[in-house]
Amino acid sequence: MLKFVFISAKGITTSLITGQTVIKHDNARHIACTMEMLDINKPIDVCVLDEYQMIGDATRGWAWTRALLGVPAKEIHLTGDESAIGLIRALATQTNEEVEVRSYERLSPLSPASSPFSVCTIGVTMYCVANNFLELFLR
Repeated sequence: MLKFVFISAKGITTSLITGQTVIKHDNARHIACTMEMLDINKPIDVCVLDEYQMIGDATRGWAWTRALLGVPAKEIHLTGDESAIGLIRALATQTNEEVEVRSYERLSPLSPASSPFSVCTIGVTMYCVANNFLELFLR
């Protein structure tokens, strides 16, 4: 959802597809979706799989595995925690794919909030991590 908001805010027509929300634009060249909703039958140029370390998650890892191995993209970019690089390399070896790892330094520190806060007080430079979007509003 946040990727959809950020891309749309830049004036780029983007579709959003999740289990709860579908916003489709016929002229969209970008689609933000959950891993579970990724269309692995539609050839694309570039696929960005965010939070790829979730491939090791016991409940949702199947969706990242399906996306990584199934998406018919000319190029796939993985972003997230480096803890799963070994698993990605092992999968790439099995599928005869090439892996290039690029690491970047965070431009600003990331730290947990010291106390609960209202979603209404989120600033422009804040990034919230939640297991699901509604979790942000139920606190």
